Amino acid sequence: MASFSLRNLRVSWATLLRSFLFPLQLILLLPLTASSASSTSLPPRSGGGPTPQLPLDILATLTPILSPSSQVLLPSDPSFPLYTSRARGLEGAPTFLAVVLPATESDVSAAVRYANDRDLPFLAISGQHGSWTHLGRFRGIAISLQNLKSNQVRLEPDGRHAVLGGGTSVHDAVRYLWSRNRQTTMGMCECVGAVAVGLGGGHGFLQGRYGLAVDQWVSARVVLGSGEVVTVSEDENEDLWWGLRGAGHNFGIVTEARVKVYEPERGREKWAWEMFTFKGEQLEDVYAYASELLGWQQKELSHWTIWWWDQAVDKEKPVITFLFFHNGSPEELENLGKGIRELGPAAHRAGVVEYPDISAVFGITLLDPACQQGNPTNGMLRAADVEQYEVPALRKTYDLFSSKLSGDSRFAYSMIMLEGYSVQAVQAVPAESTAFGLRSQRVLQASDLTWARGNTTFDKEAQLFGQELWRALSGTAQKRSYPNYAFGDEGPEALYEPWRLQKLRSLKKKYDPEGRFGYFASFSESD
Repeated sequence: MASFSLRNLRVSWATLLRSFLFPLQLILLLPLTASSASSTSLPPRSGGGPTPQLPLDILATLTPILSPSSQVLLPSDPSFPLYTSRARGLEGAPTFLAVVLPATESDVSAAVRYANDRDLPFLAISGQHGSWTHLGRFRGIAISLQNLKSNQVRLEPDGRHAVLGGGTSVHDAVRYLWSRNRQTTMGMCECVGAVAVGLGGGHGFLQGRYGLAVDQWVSARVVLGSGEVVTVSEDENEDLWWGLRGAGHNFGIVTEARVKVYEPERGREKWAWEMFTFKGEQLEDVYAYASELLGWQQKELSHWTIWWWDQAVDKEKPVITFLFFHNGSPEELENLGKGIRELGPAAHRAGVVEYPDISAVFGITLLDPACQQGNPTNGMLRAADVEQYEVPALRKTYDLFSSKLSGDSRFAYSMIMLEGYSVQAVQAVPAESTAFGLRSQRVLQASDLTWARGNTTFDKEAQLFGQELWRALSGTAQKRSYPNYAFGDEGPEALYEPWRLQKLRSLKKKYDPEGRFGYFASFSESD
């Protein structure tokens, strides 16, 4: 199967257009999700406190209290970049003074206690994709979950549950389960942490059938900011269980999660997909159809639209590519997609894949740019979640986006994504039962700006452009943002309603009174 991804910024458009799938350089459902299975410690001291410094004797004092299989790496270590480089460059990325590679849950706890004793911030990391702007405030040690012994996915004897280690990648989790005829809602980008996705909710193509990724959680093991390790479920620490599912970045480091898994329905082992590309003049027709689709979309069907620059179709303006993904046969999908086909697309492609190979359709496998370290671009992801398409707002956003791309080639690889997952099982979960606050929003809209690094003035211009797009995409609806896609300057009210914020802040005082966590998807009043 051909894949369509940005191999680097120097590849020609002619080469790119010989293949037909998408140049997604972002974290989808993340992780785009969270960069870690937790958030970070010690928000900046008011008034400007002392800059955290690495203890000179860290190797001599931290290594002995960890298990023999653990490691502590300094920047001088040749393997240091393997654990600290981000998948896509980001101005204001966290500054790591050292990396701790714990082998066991006890090692995670020991590293947290060590950092606390020395007033040293810590950040637990897995996939290294989070684009929350406040990560740039961080200076301290990284606690990388990649080498945890618990990271081997384990299917339990009952066949209905599995245990995911805190640093397990989506790639490993999906393929392990599929090899045992099991599946569950999960992110698509293969190098994202499978647990990290759930901390902010976790959208996915199976959510119409099973619910969000976090709706599959049965229990979790969590290292709190004090270093204490607790089990969290509906029967243990049930108040934290509520907050962990949707705002988990703010409460602790999840070392493992026990989740529900399912056998694929007989006859639905395959996924059919179709892709239709339209010129921008057809926007009103496309989203009139998409609006109707929201009313009847089956649980096996999801749709995406992506605005991007495909000069093979339109040399002047971004195109609108409409994607169907259907957990069923091509014949079923052909019938379901009859209405979009009648609009007369300028281009069309189709295919059939198994569930683990959906990532290849999007160009977000382990080998694609979304998972490669040292990407030479900046990235800015902003979410604008809505209950329905607002066509005038989409026209305004398209025109704004088009004028910028047409007049400034520095944004040529940027895109707008509108993700329309099925929501039957998502909305079957009582809205008040978890911290996730966006169950009524049926469309996840996001701008993903990409531009070259190295120009501070242009970085600021890009941020202003991103804010404009966010406001335009939101239309007349209340501004809401999916935590895993939010940038960080939207304000906590965009992530959580007032009553949720009140409850979350109360939980924060109980479970993280020292404020050790709070650099990702924070609901702090000061952010």
